[in-house]
Amino acid sequence: MAPVSPPTAPPPPAAAPPVGTLPPAPPSRFGAARILRLVRHPNPRWLLAVLLVTTFIVTIVSAGTAWWAYTANGGGTSHSLYFLPGGDYNVTCSGSDCAGFSAGSFPYNAIGGSLGGLYGTVLGLLGFAIGLTGLAAVIAVLSLLGRRTGWWQRSGTFILVVLAFLVMIVAEIAAVTSQPGAFSSTTKFPGLGAGGASPLTSFWGSSGSASWGAGAGWYLGLSTVILLVGVAAVLVLAGPKRLELPARARRTPTNPSPLIDYSAAPSTPTAAYFPPPSEYTPPPAATPYARSPVTRPPITFAPGSRVTPRPAPKARTPTPAASAEAPPPDAPVSVAPRPAPVVPVEGPEMINCPECGTENLAKSRTCSYCQRSLRPS
Repeated sequence: MAPVSPPTAPPPPAAAPPVGTLPPAPPSRFGAARILRLVRHPNPRWLLAVLLVTTFIVTIVSAGTAWWAYTANGGGTSHSLYFLPGGDYNVTCSGSDCAGFSAGSFPYNAIGGSLGGLYGTVLGLLGFAIGLTGLAAVIAVLSLLGRRTGWWQRSGTFILVVLAFLVMIVAEIAAVTSQPGAFSSTTKFPGLGAGGASPLTSFWGSSGSASWGAGAGWYLGLSTVILLVGVAAVLVLAGPKRLELPARARRTPTNPSPLIDYSAAPSTPTAAYFPPPSEYTPPPAATPYARSPVTRPPITFAPGSRVTPRPAPKARTPTPAASAEAPPPDAPVSVAPRPAPVVPVEGPEMINCPECGTENLAKSRTCSYCQRSLRPS
């Protein structure tokens, strides 16, 4: 029986496994053609994000601008009075006779009445509206950038918009209806004519050389109300299907390579052999099993023992006739060592890449060939 040679390792790979071609990269999200197409056919999610961000900015500017202004011109002197949300108002005076007015910022307590409480409340309402519109704008921008915020995205945005709308309506109406009665009865205004209208009786008006009415901040607050109505209209008219964020498409190869089975040996006639990748390391060859010769120690007898060794057999001297007729001795038979069984060596656990089909270690996270994730999310 001839000795069995150990299994040989498969030959090294001749070339890298084929990999499918990926589709071309999508066009830029902010290209000129895409912007022109969005202007002609606006996307509801884009329109919603732009409106909410604009509303947030306009509300912030409204909180820092005068909500009511009073101006009087006469005798070469100009008086201006500006009421801002918060605890102070601004006064400007230019000319020869300022009638005791000095330019600067002063607390509403200097005028008297309840103006300080009114405009402090207006500032609190504006801050609440800024927080609501800012949160709605963040949700819209995250949706536009491809982040899925959950099923409550459309409903939550609508609730925030409605709350901000109600808060701004309360602030606008409170400033118009409550300011004339918030002045002290002893408040004097320069430039007023004898009798007629005055800031103590109306939010808008004019008398003599004086005129008063809503400032830029009040009109910006009204613009916020109009923008919030537009946002609510987009949410209602667009519908949930057009505002719903679509699932992110996964880029797959157009010509993916088949999964390769490296377990098929070259000697298998029915299986096609594919060379393993460059990371494949063949297992070490098993050494043949060799049986060691059995040796027995010599038997010795202690002196004085009763056991007598068996006498050695006498050598026989063959007779000439016997020696002539005896057959020749047999040649020694050589026995080949018994081959050791081939024990399969278990390698590390491997998995195939879902993108290019290359085999990788199971504990790896990315493919060693195409650098894609081995565990799709």
